[in-house]
Amino acid sequence: WDKIKGFLVVLRLNRLQNKLEYCKVELDPKSQQVPQLKPFYTETSETYIEITDDLIFLQKQEGLIRTSEKDGYNHIYKVDYSGKETQITKGSWDVVELKGIDEKGGWVYYASAETGASQKMLYRIKFDGTKKAVLSNRPGTNDATFSTGMKYYMNKNSRANLPLYITLHNSDGKELKVLEDNAALVGNLQKYNLAKKEFLSFKTSQDVELYAWIIKPKDFDETKKYPVYLTFYSGPGHNEVTDAWDGPDYGWHQLLAQKGYIVFCVDTRGTMFRGEKFKKCTYLQLGKYETEDLIETAK
Repeated sequence: WDKIKGFLVVLRLNRLQNKLEYCKVELDPKSQQVPQLKPFYTETSETYIEITDDLIFLQKQEGLIRTSEKDGYNHIYKVDYSGKETQITKGSWDVVELKGIDEKGGWVYYASAETGASQKMLYRIKFDGTKKAVLSNRPGTNDATFSTGMKYYMNKNSRANLPLYITLHNSDGKELKVLEDNAALVGNLQKYNLAKKEFLSFKTSQDVELYAWIIKPKDFDETKKYPVYLTFYSGPGHNEVTDAWDGPDYGWHQLLAQKGYIVFCVDTRGTMFRGEKFKKCTYLQLGKYETEDLIETAK
């Protein structure tokens, strides 16, 4: 809703979900007629268009900031109400989440999988696509929550074998304070001689590279056979192979490893953060490629 210009912006998606329109709805309180939708920007796709909350309306200039997979990877774009589009981020990697903007400073803050599909790092970039900088100072999975005005943010970092490490930062990424280091939990975990989660990748017979993680029993002997517990989700819009703390599942998987199981997890075709083609190959045939990849994983 643009109070100055006096119009709404409505998103209209067709039934097949492959045509998205951004429409102006000009409001005239004196008129008795139903307002008309006037498209000013249209995106089409051969498969489906992902609808997310990555949508921010500018206040000091006309237009909006959004994400789209139109170039093969999920990236950030600025769209004017005239329909003019400017791509802000580029590369063979996906933007995971649009975190917010500092319109006065001209900054866009976002999380991306630029360092790998299992990682989530925080970045900022100028509206014109210049001065990109990584703000995360710890690898793994970073989830930033910004204050009103985008001057500060709280960052929750974790890794596959390390619990949450929570810090306070200014908008330049400078760490101001450690809010929670979970040192006591880390110390207690070290007493139990736990197995490490290891990341790996392998190629299927169809020459598709899949990412996975594995937890082996501490006394693992490669000459012996072990029962394998295979865990996965494989649905669109969700990944399991992440360099992040698993919470309750961490203890469950460690128990299985202590009982002599190998615990294995894979992200099949159809999962996130490896580009549009990898995710949307399951379009109109959900369950086909995922099953093929799981069979190869088991083998």
